[in-house]
Amino acid sequence: MIFETHAHLDFFANSDDNSVFYRICESCIENNISKIVVPPISFDSNFVIADLLKGYEENIFQAIGLHPKEAINTILTNKKQEELLDLYREKQNIVAIKTGLDFSKTKLQEAQIKHQIESFRRLTIMAAELNLGLILHIRDAWSQFLIEWEAIIKKLDDMNLKTPKTVIHCCNGRNLKETEEVINKGINFFGVGGKIFTDVSLRNTIKDLSLKCIVLETDSPYLQPEAYIPPDFIREYEKNGHRKLKGINTPQSLTLIAGEVANIKGIPIEKVIEETYNNAMELFSL
Repeated sequence: MIFETHAHLDFFANSDDNSVFYRICESCIENNISKIVVPPISFDSNFVIADLLKGYEENIFQAIGLHPKEAINTILTNKKQEELLDLYREKQNIVAIKTGLDFSKTKLQEAQIKHQIESFRRLTIMAAELNLGLILHIRDAWSQFLIEWEAIIKKLDDMNLKTPKTVIHCCNGRNLKETEEVINKGINFFGVGGKIFTDVSLRNTIKDLSLKCIVLETDSPYLQPEAYIPPDFIREYEKNGHRKLKGINTPQSLTLIAGEVANIKGIPIEKVIEETYNNAMELFSL
């Protein structure tokens, strides 16, 4: 059974017809992708996802929070944070909080950077308070992330709170030494997806990184592996001009990703699937 730790399945839903979304869900379950975590991007998507997942709570789980790019202009006020807390109290399948830092947009204003950092701090502390997993999106902000992360860990220690179980989503090609350094700073897991096929540095790191630190993800509908052929209904959906991407990815590509991790490490794919599943169960306290 495969655990998909990061898929934006709400991409496949719209206000008129959610049939593609539900076909994705059913297809995943039928193809042994037994558990999926769906993270938000916008603040409003937290509530859209919660409604979509009704009836799938045993297999499909939700992360709440705010993508750092959205945090540029969406200030996480006390009111908004309380709304997220209300959602958490209402739902039984919320297993993580998503946050992070993303400075990839050119010419970020100082205020926008401050909004991201404040959101990162508040949501990380919230994850610790609620004993939820923490999903971090870090892009073009590594140095600032390390500074903020150390400050947050100290703050949590002062509050007598444990550091949340944490995954760096969409792990990139940082070398093994840098990766091990953040493991020593309380980062537990690294999400490995479609970049495993093209990122030479990532491949080298994965070769020597302990399997106990790896979870699988697709970041669906993004980062489609070149060799992946989506289900027929997805290709039909794409052909009909729905939200075109350069190839739509779905969680079913996890079999290819797991196979490539196995190939790089020289171990059976079954071992990769079993251990990454157990790692994800630990990350999300399931």
